[in-house]
Amino acid sequence: GPGAGPHAAAAAAAGASPGASVMTPGEVAEEMQRLLMLLYYVIVHTLRQTDCDPSDEFITQLTPAEAEELSQVAFKPIVVVRWALQHLQAVADQGVLSWWEHQLLISHLDHITEAAVGAHKVASTPIPFPYTQMLSWLVYVFIFTVPLTIATAYAGDGFGDSPTSPSNMVMVAISSAVIAFALTGINETATELEAPFGFDPNDIPLGRLGEGMEVDTTTMLCGLEAARELKRKRTMPGHVAHY
Repeated sequence: GPGAGPHAAAAAAAGASPGASVMTPGEVAEEMQRLLMLLYYVIVHTLRQTDCDPSDEFITQLTPAEAEELSQVAFKPIVVVRWALQHLQAVADQGVLSWWEHQLLISHLDHITEAAVGAHKVASTPIPFPYTQMLSWLVYVFIFTVPLTIATAYAGDGFGDSPTSPSNMVMVAISSAVIAFALTGINETATELEAPFGFDPNDIPLGRLGEGMEVDTTTMLCGLEAARELKRKRTMPGHVAHY
C-alpha cells in the first residue's frame, strides 16, 4: 500500500510462517514492476549525478528505513538490485517461480548491474582537462598550418606556377576548408560523447526510454488495463515526469 517499501511485502512473505498468506502472482508482478522502475530511476540519477526527488512517487513509496538506506550509499542501484534479489528469493520460496525462472531473472539482474556499472564509469570518469586543452590547441595549429603544405603540393601538380597562383589559392582554400570542417567536427563530436547522460539535445534520451520501459513492464507484468491507466495519468494536467 502507499508508504510501503518496494520489497516490504516480499520480505514479509520470506519470513512468513507456514500457513500464512503469501503473495499472489498479481502482487508478485506489481512488486517486480515497481522494483524495476525504481532501479531505472536511481540509475538515471546516478548517471546524471543528481539527487533523487524526495517528492517523486518512486521515493515516497519507500519506508523511512529504506529511504535512509538508499540515501547512505553512493551507488544506489546496487541497493535496489539487492531488494530485487530478496523479492525474487521470497517468491521463489513460495513456489510462485520455478527454479529456472528464478535463475533466469537473477541472470538478467546481473546483466543490468554490469551495464549500470559500465555506464557509471563513463559518466564519472571525465577526460583530463590538460588533454582536451592540448588536443584543441593542436587541432587549430594544424588547421592554420596545413594550407602551407597543401599550397606547396599543388604547386608542382600543374595547378599553377607557384604556391600563390590564383588556381592554387582556390584549391588550397577548398581543401583547407574541408580539412578544418572535418577536424573540428570530430573534435566537437568527441566533446558531445564525453558526457552522454545529461539533458542536451544530443544526449541519450533517458527520460523517453524510461517512460517507454515503464509502459512495457506495466503491460507485461500488470496487464493492458494498468498500462492504459499509466498512459492516462501522463496526459493529466500537472503530471510531472520522473526523469
